[in-house]
Amino acid sequence: MDFITLKNITKTFDGVDVLKDINLKINEGETLGILGRSGSGKSVLINMLRGTKEYTPDAGNIIMNIAVCPDCLAVESPSHEGNECECGGTFEAREVDFFNAERKLFASIKRRISIMLQRNFALYDEETVIENVMRAVPDTVEYEEGLYLALELLEMVQMNHRITHIARDLSGGEKQRVVLARQLAKNPMMFLADEPTGTLDP
Repeated sequence: MDFITLKNITKTFDGVDVLKDINLKINEGETLGILGRSGSGKSVLINMLRGTKEYTPDAGNIIMNIAVCPDCLAVESPSHEGNECECGGTFEAREVDFFNAERKLFASIKRRISIMLQRNFALYDEETVIENVMRAVPDTVEYEEGLYLALELLEMVQMNHRITHIARDLSGGEKQRVVLARQLAKNPMMFLADEPTGTLDP
């Protein structure tokens, strides 16, 4: 099922086309890897998909096929069309021109996208590993369920042996794995990762 379509995307910085006439389709549930040399525009494209204003396309459109609850503007991936929202409304299919969307809808979509930035360890230094991940669990999730989710994610990223350690005492690679667990704990509809294994051993 079509999820995101990039149509003739161009982005220019200081007179240089960093992205030029990019056309791309991403289906729901699809994993896409982008390879390219340093400076080829990978991070620009990721920040653009995140909705970062400084990376608004100079030309072209990012079209998102999503499911939106008209009552509370909750946003999900397109396969949720017809499902009941937590507020009691029903998700409706909608095609959205991301950067030209109405402000509240744009913000709702952005909240459903997680990004893991290159070499950026955005953690609460004085808190434990498990506390860091628990902070990212949505408020709508009950505490016990959130705790199990956090433990499951930390096991997935092979950090369950460090759950009580203070974040500032972790190595760079360990911090990167906790950041990954934090971003997944948000239950994003789209997860973007910029060099997610950059500080990890092979």
